[in-house]
Parts: sequence; C-alpha cells; structure tokens
Amino acid sequence: MEWMSSKNRTCEYRSRKRMIFEMWRHIGKQEKAFLYCVKNVLEKSMLKEGLEEINKFARNDDYTDKV
Repeated sequence: MEWMSSKNRTCEYRSRKRMIFEMWRHIGKQEKAFLYCVKNVLEKSMLKEGLEEINKFARNDDYTDKV
C-alpha cells in the first residue's frame, strides 16, 4: 500500500496531459488567491486614506468656527 501511495505522490501513474491540467488549475488558484490579497490591501489602504481625510476635515478649525 505504501508503494502505491508513493507512486501517486510522485505522479508516476498520471498521464502528461492530466499533469499539465492539474498544474494549470493549481496556478489558476494561486493567481486567484494573489488577486484577492491585492484587492484586500487596496481596500484597506483606501479606507485608511478616507478615514484620514475625514479626520483632517473634522480638525479644520476654520471650518468649525464658521459653522
């Protein structure tokens, strides 16, 4: 049984086309995960910039005096 599992782990029983397809699918999943990470970073940085602008606007003494 150990011999069969080692053959499956080393991909000796898989065809070349199947191996190419599995690698392509794996790379697609990695790219998708990378894009989600980039999206999360951009959203957090934009949120941070927005909150900084709100704080800067709220601390504007000239505006608050006029109001």
